[in-house]
Amino acid sequence: MDKYVTGAVIRRLRENQKLTQDELAERIHSVGEALVSCCGITLPPLVPEEADDAHTIRFERVEDEYYVTIDHPMSKEHYISFIAAIADQSVQLVKLYPEGAAEARFKIANVKIVYAYCNRHGMFRTGVAKKQHSPKESVQTVEKSSAI
Repeated sequence: MDKYVTGAVIRRLRENQKLTQDELAERIHSVGEALVSCCGITLPPLVPEEADDAHTIRFERVEDEYYVTIDHPMSKEHYISFIAAIADQSVQLVKLYPEGAAEARFKIANVKIVYAYCNRHGMFRTGVAKKQHSPKESVQTVEKSSAI
């Protein structure tokens, strides 16, 4: 991708071509890459790693939600910035803050992969095992999950 695309460019594209938000998202998704910037600085793509021992993502099913926890420091210098649950048609994201708990609740609704971002070590992911669970039963994580 050799062009810099701003929000204004995307808005004009939607208006000029009369695209719905879903049509625009499909067109952008089909390209497969994006140029993301903040404050004029182009950000490198984040490549998630499989969750390691220091960033193990744990799930517990509580009724119709996953209670997700990460046993991780949450100091001002080293913390989990967010946890996101990716499903078939949606993304659920919970922003976390230093000195808070590294935990979140997500509606189960076909959640396939959970991502967590550590401000020192980068992005981590783990898949959700595909088996039936009774309420309050712990959910195992999949060791190797496929890339999105």
